[in-house]
Amino acid sequence: MEFVSAFFERFDVRLASSEADKHEIYRLRHEVFLQELGYELSGVPENGEERDDYDSNAIYIVVIGRFTQQIVGSARIVVPQTHVAGRLSYLPVENYCGKTLFSSTVQLESIPRDELCEISRIVVARHYRKRKDLEGNDLKTAGLDAVNRLISIALFVSSAALLETLGRPHVMGFIEKKFARLLRGTGMKIERISPFHDICGLRAAYYGNTRDSLRHVSPLFSHMYTLVKERLDKSDASSALANHGSD
Repeated sequence: MEFVSAFFERFDVRLASSEADKHEIYRLRHEVFLQELGYELSGVPENGEERDDYDSNAIYIVVIGRFTQQIVGSARIVVPQTHVAGRLSYLPVENYCGKTLFSSTVQLESIPRDELCEISRIVVARHYRKRKDLEGNDLKTAGLDAVNRLISIALFVSSAALLETLGRPHVMGFIEKKFARLLRGTGMKIERISPFHDICGLRAAYYGNTRDSLRHVSPLFSHMYTLVKERLDKSDASSALANHGSD
């Protein structure tokens, strides 16, 4: 458990709580996705920020450096706007893949819309991404700098904790193959539901049920989940969801 304890000594996890937080997230995404990685994304960058239409209907999880008080990582949770017609009533992965999404374990079209969401735009500041620390995806032998690499996992675990609180256990998202292996290494149950697409590198759509995953997650990440959930207040989460137009 020392990696998780060390992580929370260096970082904290919370919901984005202000417009200033959101602009910091958009600037971080612009710096990483557009300037560093050269991704071609659907939004139109403006004033050094990367954002798109789905950002108006999203909740944001952030990882904060305790010493700098700066956002070093973020993930967004998009919910379908079932009270409107058109593209925003669907998730980005649904709009992109259309009817080609397929699961061997669940009837995707039967999932209640008020229990469905998408995790996307997971971003970690360049300084904290050290892939060499995770050769073979083995945290236990990676050394202390692997604590930094827990940021992306913490964002996913935090999203799962929030969605469990909100009663939205069904999750979709485009994920790189390497990150999918890493998530499975934590015990999370995710299923690939589309072919791989060239979307900022090879990615596929994945589906998971947070309730199922949390029953199988390894003790290391179960501990992280418990600590994260203590930091995410249900009333704040519900308020954040209501403020983004979901019914």
